[in-house]
Amino acid sequence: MKHKEFKKLKHLFWEYDLKELDPIADEHLIIKKVLMYGSVKDLRNLISIFGKKKVKDFLLKTKGKGIDKRRLRFYEVIFDLPKREVDHWLKDPIRRIWER
Repeated sequence: MKHKEFKKLKHLFWEYDLKELDPIADEHLIIKKVLMYGSVKDLRNLISIFGKKKVKDFLLKTKGKGIDKRRLRFYEVIFDLPKREVDHWLKDPIRRIWER
């Protein structure tokens, strides 16, 4: 990864060769990994790399799949996601199977 902020996220990508990750081609992988496992500091770095709108659009497009309930509620507030929509995502029967 060529962006200097990516170096601050390297601990989340231990299984990848950072030189091979491309911020454009691997954008969804990078955003999802940080949203799933990153700290608040990692989230700040993610936003500085991609911008708040792009991260919000990712959440809306993916309906928060793979992100645990607590984090998703946090992101609902941070990214001003529609509460009714997030409620709907969390009621998805497929999601509830994995949360048990």
